[in-house]
Formats: sequence, C-alpha cells, structure tokens
Amino acid sequence: LVSLPFEMNRLTSLTVLDVKHNIISTLPNVPGLRLLTSLDASNNNISGIPMNIKCWTSLKNIDLSNNQLINLPAGIGDLFKLINMDISHNRLKALPKAFARLSRLSTLNAKDNMMTRVPNELALMTCLTSLQIAGNRVLALPPALGYCTAITQLEVTLSFLLAPPAETHGGGVQSMFSYLRGLHDAQYEQRLVLDHWDLAAFPLDGYFLTGLTYLNLQHNQLRVLPPVVGLYQCLINFQLDHNRIEAIPEQIGRLHGSLTELSCSDNAIQRITSGIFQLTSLIRLSLAHNKIKSLPEAC
Repeated sequence: LVSLPFEMNRLTSLTVLDVKHNIISTLPNVPGLRLLTSLDASNNNISGIPMNIKCWTSLKNIDLSNNQLINLPAGIGDLFKLINMDISHNRLKALPKAFARLSRLSTLNAKDNMMTRVPNELALMTCLTSLQIAGNRVLALPPALGYCTAITQLEVTLSFLLAPPAETHGGGVQSMFSYLRGLHDAQYEQRLVLDHWDLAAFPLDGYFLTGLTYLNLQHNQLRVLPPVVGLYQCLINFQLDHNRIEAIPEQIGRLHGSLTELSCSDNAIQRITSGIFQLTSLIRLSLAHNKIKSLPEAC
C-alpha cells in the first residue's frame, strides 16, 4: 500500500486498523473513524498526521513507530481515551503541549527520536506508568515530572542527561524523582535542600532557582563553587558544610544585600577570598575544620 483512500471515511463501524509494513506516506484526513480503538501504522513512510485524527476519539492504542514523523498535531490531545502510544523511531524534535490532555495515557514510547527536552506538560499525565525516551538527546527532565509517581518504568539515555545529575541515577526512578520533587517545590518555597546526594558538582538544574532564600548543599562531594553563585541575590542562608570545597568564589560578594548566614565548615578551604568581606549583611560565618593558615588583616 502506498496510500489509504478517502473512502475510508465510509467505514464508520471500523474498530481495528492494521496497515503496518507498507509504504504509506500519509494517513487519510477523514473524520468518520470515530469507533476506531486500535491503529497500527508502524513501519511505513508517514511524515505527518492529519488534523482530523482528533475525531478518532475512541482510539485506545496507536502505533506510529518507524515512520518519518517530524511533528504531531495539537489535535492528538483530543484522543482522551488513549492508553498506549508508540511513536518511537521517528524524527520528532518535541512533544506537543497538548499531551497534557491525554489523562488516561499509561504507556508512552518515544524512543529514538530527535528530542532534546521533555515538556512540563507531561507531568499532568497522572496515569502514565511507562515513559520511554531513550535514544534521544534529552538533557534535563522537568522538575514537575517527579510527581508522576505512577511511573515505574523510565528509559532515558543517561549519558546525555545532566538533570537530574548522575549521582541520582543509581537509585533508579524513585531516586531521580525524589530529587526532581525537591527542585519543583523549591520554585514555590524558595528553599532547596540537596544534602547527602554525594554531588560532585554544583547542580546545573539549580541555576534557574536564583530566587532561593535558603540553599543547603551539605554532605556532598563539591570541590568547586561556580561563579554563578553570585546570581542568587535573594539568598539569606547558604549551607555548604561537609564537602571538599577548596575556595569560595569572589562572586559571593554579590550577595551582600541578602546573605546573613554562610556555613562552610569541614571543607578544604585554604584562604578567605575578598568576596566574603563584601558580605556586609552577614551575621554568622562558619569556617571551622578547614585548612586556613591565617586570617587576612582585612578581618
């Protein structure tokens, strides 16, 4: 088969359509397949989905894997009965926000596409139990995904994933989602606690939380604080105890209008940088159990 004729619209009682392993380039743009519950059009040359797919509202299972899809229409969000979707092995660069309306979707296989991100709206799919996005170049999972507690199967290419960081991957889905929930809540509470994660680097996914007032990174493996800490100009309390930090960046001085407590005990700090002297609002400073040989005369 090269194509499906418009006359398909007459098959109003059709419930199952299997056209896999053909050379079909387009699906028929017909509204009449309202009773269709299962569509398998995998292993074809389909490059686009017709807008009238939104009329196929009885669909529960759809397999469009191994095609040439570049995008999906917003109308796919109207398939409110959809339970299983396979769109793997295509050329998709993103999932539409309309996915948020697929409230019954349980299994989503989007492996081996060209996606670099997962939309926040995916977190609204509360029935989702299996999310397969391996073979994409997804760099970060949205924090809200941590509240998709029904997900028991998560397949993602860890070599590309920067957020959540590698230290959370060993504990599986629950570990990664626990980390994501912390980030999600921090957006609203302005408090972020990432202690005891053995983080080797300042969390990249924390860069967007510059409105934080409290940041706890105690009991990790941090050696370097990046200059980006100077952007956290609402920060009041910064806890960095029990790491391996060797120096505090000069940019810490940019927090002079907010920071009142800085705790850096049990690290490997050798000298006090001039940035600390700019923290004129500082009330409590802890540098116990470091490698500081002398206090500068500026003290």
